[in-house]
Amino acid sequence: MQYLEIAPAPCLTPFVAAFWTLRGTSEEPSYDLVLPDGHAELVVHRTGRFLEWQQSGEIAEQPTALVAGVMERAIALSPARRFETVGVRFTAHGLAPLCRYTQSALSSRLTPAGDALSPGFAQIVDDVAQADSLEESLAILQMGLVRLSDRVAPAPNRVAAAVRLIDRTGGTISMDGLVHHTGATSRWLERQFQAFVGMPPKRYARVVRFHRAVSALVSAPETAGAAFAVHHGYYDQAHFTGEFKAFTGWAPRAFASQKLGELTRHFVSDSSKTRARAPRDTARVGG
Repeated sequence: MQYLEIAPAPCLTPFVAAFWTLRGTSEEPSYDLVLPDGHAELVVHRTGRFLEWQQSGEIAEQPTALVAGVMERAIALSPARRFETVGVRFTAHGLAPLCRYTQSALSSRLTPAGDALSPGFAQIVDDVAQADSLEESLAILQMGLVRLSDRVAPAPNRVAAAVRLIDRTGGTISMDGLVHHTGATSRWLERQFQAFVGMPPKRYARVVRFHRAVSALVSAPETAGAAFAVHHGYYDQAHFTGEFKAFTGWAPRAFASQKLGELTRHFVSDSSKTRARAPRDTARVGG
């Protein structure tokens, strides 16, 4: 399985955290967990649509293109035997200006892209799915979003500032701290986060705190314990265990002891990612 992560053009940074591609083969019909990370995603399966283990217990083939809102639960996926997939990892607030709906309607859900995206973006995604190669799909997606970014307004500055503060502190900043540093009222932040992120600031902070902790746990599984929990902003070991189970269905030590699948590692551990710069011509357009 080959995973490549590409930095966005400068003009896209209010919207996009990274582009990525995934290609490979899968011999065994096993599943991997994709864990909440505080980002919304667009996923386009050029070939080989993934299977999804749904909460009802049913197994369903994913659509060719889908949008994942900021998630509060793990998703169990099984790759196709041969697959090529391209995606966009949006900033927490970056997808909202490109959608038909506020993010509260998409949070913790996987939605077919055509049902969620604005008509202009949906057409770009159709072109991405029909491209002749994975590289061409990526180029169409990059250039299409650069053009589209000239016509849409990003999230309000104070929403973006609050998201950065939550990210920078690993989800440990208080609501009072957000109000103090952004100059916004708590009620305003609650409303705007529902619209642009899909959940209130405290819930978004909870996702960020979990992702920071699980990333550290994957890198050093032997560190799981009370000191680890407190270091990552939890009251104690019981608090950490309860939160971890809510997001993954596993206790931290049991999760850390598993042989994690490649999908899980690619989307959790920064050390597993290959990073590349945006193509030079893409970075110039609108930048």
